[in-house]
Amino acid sequence: GVSNKKILTLYAETIRLLDDSTCIVYTSADNFDEISSAAPTECIEIKDGRTNKFYINPEDFFEPFPMPIIKSADEGLNRFIDIFLAKSEKLVKLVAINAALALYLLNNVELKKAFEICRNEIISGRAYEKLKSLKTYEAKEA
Repeated sequence: GVSNKKILTLYAETIRLLDDSTCIVYTSADNFDEISSAAPTECIEIKDGRTNKFYINPEDFFEPFPMPIIKSADEGLNRFIDIFLAKSEKLVKLVAINAALALYLLNNVELKKAFEICRNEIISGRAYEKLKSLKTYEAKEA
């Protein structure tokens, strides 16, 4: 994601010209480098040398709410863990819609279905268990 709409097309076109990968470059109308919980997000998909522009509107997935603002690393870490413990339904939805874009891109899953899959993985605790296993793996490797 990019936080400046002015460079969105530049990034997408550069990727299209220089790389044969499939990806999506996006920015929200409220200038976040992720899918916004409060405003539409413009997406440009690059696939097979072509671009396809589309928008993700939060109201198509949940009731929009202001984007959270993290003021410190500790606060960010605590919110991150709280999301995976499903302590904040709003933040779960925000993370789920952002993760859903990856499922859409990599596994060709329709975005609304991908959102539900991601949301359910967080709420069920499976995403948290995976997160804990990654931390254990990292500790073993160190």
